[in-house]
Amino acid sequence: MLLSLAFATLMITAAHSQTIPDGIPRVLAQSRSARVSDLHYQLTFNLIPHAPATEATETLRFNLADASEPLLLDFRDGQVSALTLNNTSVPTAIDHGHLILPADHLRPGINTVQAHFTANIGPAGKAITRFEDKDDGSEYLY
Repeated sequence: MLLSLAFATLMITAAHSQTIPDGIPRVLAQSRSARVSDLHYQLTFNLIPHAPATEATETLRFNLADASEPLLLDFRDGQVSALTLNNTSVPTAIDHGHLILPADHLRPGINTVQAHFTANIGPAGKAITRFEDKDDGSEYLY
């Protein structure tokens, strides 16, 4: 999910001839560590008590060492309504829990991504988890 925004990279051709994995295997984590640095993000939620989902906006800013391949962002269990990469609208391509940032819109150095999305809120194991405290009636989202 964009909430955690774990970055990963993978050699992907324009035709997606290689399979994009579920989650972030070690090789992807190592690859992203070599490519992405100086990550900053701003995340804004519209939280409504007991709602099944939340609307959100996230802005990411990061330094990219190699812009020759697409970059994968973790994203699961929601919908992306708008995506911009370096001030250009890009198609929303999601595969196996990854939002794919196309290489032709990435650049070496500083990149900025802005995403507007809806994320589902669910029980433990989901990207956003709700806990309702039966003792004091409080609702917690994490």
